[in-house]
Order: sequence, then C-alpha cells, then structure tokens
Amino acid sequence: MKNSQTLIETYSARKQKAESEVEIHRKRGRQVSNFRGLSFGAFSVFLILSIKDQRLDYVVYAGLCFFAFVLLIIWHSRLFKAELAAERWALVNAFGLKRVSGTWHEIPKDGSHFINVAHGYSSDLDLFGPASLFQKLSAASTQFGEKALADALLTPAKIKSAQARQAAVKELAPQLEFRQKLESISLSLTQKRQGGR
Repeated sequence: MKNSQTLIETYSARKQKAESEVEIHRKRGRQVSNFRGLSFGAFSVFLILSIKDQRLDYVVYAGLCFFAFVLLIIWHSRLFKAELAAERWALVNAFGLKRVSGTWHEIPKDGSHFINVAHGYSSDLDLFGPASLFQKLSAASTQFGEKALADALLTPAKIKSAQARQAAVKELAPQLEFRQKLESISLSLTQKRQGGR
C-alpha cells in the first residue's frame, strides 16, 4: 500500500491534469462556438443572396455553410461532454486528495441527514455529520450509494459479511483508476456544471 505522501502526490498530479484538460476543452469549446456562429452567419448571408439574386452558386455556398454549422454543433457537443468529464475527474481527485491529506472534513456531503436519535449509536461515535466517518469514507454521489454506506455503518455486520467487505476493499484498494471511473460515472448522474454555465 502506498504511503500518504505518495497518495497526496498522486491525487495532486491527477487533479492538476484534469483541471488542465478542463481549461483546454473550455478554450476549444469557445473557439468552436465562435466558428459555429460565423458559419451560421455565412449561411444566412448566402441564403439571402441566393433568394435575392437567384444564383445557384450562392445556394451551394449556403449549403456548405449549413453543413459546416451542423458539424461544428456536433464537435461543440463533444467538447462540452469532454469538459464535463474532466470536471468530474478533477472533483474525484480533489476529494481523494482531501481524504488522504487529512482535510476530508471539508468534503461537502457529511451524511447529517442519516442521524437518527432513536438509533443506538447513529448520533454518537461521529458516524455522521461534520468531520464524521461517513464524510471520510463516502465516495458516493447518488442517494442510493449514500444510503448503502449509511446502512453499512448503522447495521452490525455478521462475521462473513464483514469478511466479504474487507476482501472487497483489499481487492479494490490498488485499483485507483477503476475506483475513480466508478466515482466519475456516479458523479455524472448528479453533476451540475461548475461555474454556473
């Protein structure tokens, strides 16, 4: 198992790389958006000229500009999806970095809504709430994932179940890429665009 300094370096590098990709995709997206606007403008001009002057070559130019416009829409959509994916990777690595660097209490989801005062220990032992075990362990983005972790923390496990969980953790621990892919997919189900765009 890697030591915490190596993990900090790993998550920091991965986060920085993802943030760079976000900026690259965002910049390209703006450029493609500008070209898309130009192609639509050119299409409009040639369409008007073809109607006004009754010239076939203007119709051809209008058709080519419209074709370019459609291609640019598709390209822009792909860049937008790539930007969102890079944002998710940056967030996944930011949370990973917080978990290994001791600042996990800054992760927004703390599971406070799972505290049940009627339960024997849900409000005790720092299971839920600020700086809780839930906050440190949870990589869940969906309500179902959060509930599954909360149930695991609230329900005493039988020995075989606990051993199976430990075996699963042992198997998944070295598979950073796979774990982060799952976390990114989960985030894609609930993701809101950063920067309000």
